[in-house]
Amino acid sequence: MSVIRQQLRALARRLRPAPPPPPPKPMQLWAIGMAAGPNPWQLAPAPTNPVLTREDVTDARAVFVADPFLHFFNGQWHMFFEVMNWHSGRGEIGLATSNDGLAWRYQQIVLAEPFHLSYPYVFAWRGHVYMMPECYQAGGVRLYQAESFPTGWRHVATLLEGPYFADCSPFHHGGRWWMLSEVSAGFACDTLRLYMADELTGPWREHPRSPIVSGDPLTARPAGRVLL
Repeated sequence: MSVIRQQLRALARRLRPAPPPPPPKPMQLWAIGMAAGPNPWQLAPAPTNPVLTREDVTDARAVFVADPFLHFFNGQWHMFFEVMNWHSGRGEIGLATSNDGLAWRYQQIVLAEPFHLSYPYVFAWRGHVYMMPECYQAGGVRLYQAESFPTGWRHVATLLEGPYFADCSPFHHGGRWWMLSEVSAGFACDTLRLYMADELTGPWREHPRSPIVSGDPLTARPAGRVLL
C-alpha cells in the first residue's frame, strides 16, 4: 500500500497546476504638483500638492500623470498633461482646469492617437493655439492646432521626420522659429539638437552648430517651456 500511495502522490504532484508567476514589479508612478513663491528663484511646494494624480482621471484607467503644460485662456488656467493609459499602454493627452492655478479639476482626454503621446507643449501664435506633443513613435515631429479649444485638436503639419525626437520645445525669437529636441537613439538622453525655421510650419532645418549638447544626459533633455 505504501508503494501505491507514493505513486499516487507523485502523480498528484505532476497533475498539480504550476504556481502563478510572481506579480510584475509596480511601475514608477508620478503625480503633478505646483510650486509657488514671490519669484522664479524663490519657490516652494504649494500646500495643495499633489494637485493632480492618476486617481483624478475619470475616463481612462491611468497608470500615472506627468508632463504638465499650462495655458491661460478666457480667464481660466488650462493644464495639458500626459495620461498613461493602462488599457492601451500608450500616453494620451489629458486636460484639467483651474481658476487660481492651485485647485485643479480634471476634465477629459483631449488627444489620443494609435501611438504614444506625452510632453504636450502648448503655445499661442497669431490668434491660434497649437500643441506639439512628443510622438516619436509616429516617426516625426507633429504639430496640432486647436479647432475648438481646449478639447478639439487637429494634426496640421509634420515638421520633421526621423526615428527619434523627444520633448520638442519650440519658441519664437528674433523673427524666427527655433526648436530644441533630444534625439539620441536608445533613450540615452544625451544629445540636444537645435532646429530653425522662418515659419512655424516650416521648412525646418538643423542649425549648423547643432548639436548643442552631446554626450551629457544631465543637460541634454528639455524639461519644459522655453523662457526668454
